[in-house]
Amino acid sequence: MALLATGDELVLPGQTPGRDQIIASNVFALKAMVDAAGGEAIILPIAPDREDALAAAMAEMLKADIAVTIGGASVGDHDLVGRVGERLGLERAFYKLAMRPGKPLIAGSLGAVPYLGLPGNPVSAIVTGHLFLVPMVKRWLGLEDVQPKRVSARLAQDVGPIGTTDAFHARAAGRRQRHALCAARQLAAQCAVRRQRAAGTALG
Repeated sequence: MALLATGDELVLPGQTPGRDQIIASNVFALKAMVDAAGGEAIILPIAPDREDALAAAMAEMLKADIAVTIGGASVGDHDLVGRVGERLGLERAFYKLAMRPGKPLIAGSLGAVPYLGLPGNPVSAIVTGHLFLVPMVKRWLGLEDVQPKRVSARLAQDVGPIGTTDAFHARAAGRRQRHALCAARQLAAQCAVRRQRAAGTALG
């Protein structure tokens, strides 16, 4: 699997960020998730926000079994992934989801290669990585049970209305009393996800 982070704002760990730059972290978290699922992820050099450079970088992804970009999947002036991808044979199975975080996601094929375009926001990238990327890797490996495991938990505080979108709220999870209830603010290394579905909405 080829992982390609995009954006002029990104620099690799060990480099000094400029005034408007940040350290790239999503791509390393996603690689860890892919490797843990049994895949083998290769991190490509960061692609800048120039169509020619992005096209060259995305063309390199065609050598992989699965192609994944991180960032640039929205509709801003510097979100070039969709436009450049179309010139390389991108066909969208779907684009944008009624969920948050993670709405601007592209899924389809880049030429003959299965393709995912994940959002650049760190939380969005990790959530969509768990929900779409990891199952994709497991299915590629021939596994049947590929969907994320669901657990029930009791929230330690109320969550406001979310309209018609599926909302994923990260909370610290911990065992509490004999019923092993999840309590927010405990064991920050764990994460409990609450998924609230609107009537008639199904995202797989």
